[in-house]
Amino acid sequence: MRLRALCLVLVGGLLSPPLAAQAGRSSASLEELEARARADSNDAVAHYRLALGYWDKKRYDAAERALREAITIAPQYAEAYLALSVLHIARGEKYWKRRRTADPDATPDPELESARLYRRAFLLNPLVPLGILSRVDRRNHAQEWNLATTIWWYSAFSEGIDAFRDGRYGLAYDRLQSILRDKRAGPQGDRVPDEVRWYHGLSAAHLERYDQAIADIRLLLDRAVAAEAADSLGFLPLGSNDYRYVLATVSFLAGRYDDAVAYYREALAHDVGLYVAHVQLARIHERRQEWDLAIAERRRAIETNPDDPSLLLDLGGTLALARRWEEARQALRQAAEANRRDPRIPYLLGLVALQVGDTAEARGAFTRFRAMAPSRFRAQLAEVETRLQSLGGR
Repeated sequence: MRLRALCLVLVGGLLSPPLAAQAGRSSASLEELEARARADSNDAVAHYRLALGYWDKKRYDAAERALREAITIAPQYAEAYLALSVLHIARGEKYWKRRRTADPDATPDPELESARLYRRAFLLNPLVPLGILSRVDRRNHAQEWNLATTIWWYSAFSEGIDAFRDGRYGLAYDRLQSILRDKRAGPQGDRVPDEVRWYHGLSAAHLERYDQAIADIRLLLDRAVAAEAADSLGFLPLGSNDYRYVLATVSFLAGRYDDAVAYYREALAHDVGLYVAHVQLARIHERRQEWDLAIAERRRAIETNPDDPSLLLDLGGTLALARRWEEARQALRQAAEANRRDPRIPYLLGLVALQVGDTAEARGAFTRFRAMAPSRFRAQLAEVETRLQSLGGR
């Protein structure tokens, strides 16, 4: 039972509690954050928090390095991708003008790169917290006041977005709901930007009002399909298939597994490279204890995106759930070679090695875990210490 509970946490990914710290200001000094990141060098959360500390000091190059360090350790860290997607705004237009002047050929288009990272964050976790966006609020408040007096929905929309960023999803939902219920919005809110319905749907999902969330995203999907057919671009760096994927994920969260499977399959038919759809299909099959199907989807995710070593960890966890111990051990050995900084890998490898009676490998894996695990893994460190003592390790 212990191993099963652990594997469910390891492979839970999107549907587990978020990995990250929130994007609010930390009470720790920058020196303290740096010391924590040095001490817990394999802790993605410590590097994320350090990045925010650098951000507050306007040390944006250092913030970017820390965010990329977090992603190196945890390749499915949605919050870090979202932070990177808006870092170019914090740097400001003067920074980009200087870079383009100095080396125009080597300077990426910040808006295109931002859209790519934003999309990745939402594919990894459609319910990713948006608190980081408050750090790059570009609103001109004088202009905003004028907009609020001339555009009837703007004031409520601004309040709703602020509440969403703060994690006050109930207030965000109510403010955006007031816009959509207003007669001036039109029968389906077609007289206000789709952004209103997008955040309305996300707020509903955060509040577990899944019927409403599904209805909102379904409408956005239909509009995106129509817009793409008309060669018209919307406000978000998300296309129709991204909405299809989000719709599948919200259906999954709602427990509507058949609907979710159908939407994920449809999304893959439109984009064979959408590896996260295979990840999600694997999770559905795990919920149903359809182990062969779950394992097949894990392998398809790896084939589609072989550069993400965390997918090997996911495969090892699923194989362990299926009690296919030797295959799990092989997958976890590969994961350990591909990512030597993820402490979860040697921890699970040690447990799997015990299942097959290989105490030498278990001792080695637990010893590696003890040497690299961040301090916030206190419970696991204490458990491993006990196991090593029983195995004759020090």
